[in-house]
Amino acid sequence: MKSTAHTFNEENIEYLREYIGNQEVDTFLRLEVTAENATPEEKRIHETVKMCLEQMEKDGDNRWWINKDRKVLGYYQFMNPILLVSFEKFHEAFEILVGRSVFVDEMALNYDALKEEAEKAFKEHTKF
Repeated sequence: MKSTAHTFNEENIEYLREYIGNQEVDTFLRLEVTAENATPEEKRIHETVKMCLEQMEKDGDNRWWINKDRKVLGYYQFMNPILLVSFEKFHEAFEILVGRSVFVDEMALNYDALKEEAEKAFKEHTKF
């Protein structure tokens, strides 16, 4: 498992340092971490950071995870499979987006309806 961190955006790496911690990002960046000498925990950390960075790269210049508009943050985090902000921040932003309280179990049990509600709310929010 060789790291390819040099191909990732440095601003995204710095954001992850704040979000998940320096030690975790440093573990990812260490080139000497290979399949032969990495602990299971180091491998888990490596995969977590890599998944976050890959998702951030897919979003390009959008960078919704640092957007001050909580409706934007709530919408994009709900639509993304990788949590790039704290769950508390996401949950609050999502409730602001849809304009009501949303219980955590509703997110799992009623995803399709919530997705439709979020898309409608976001479309209304971004209407010019």
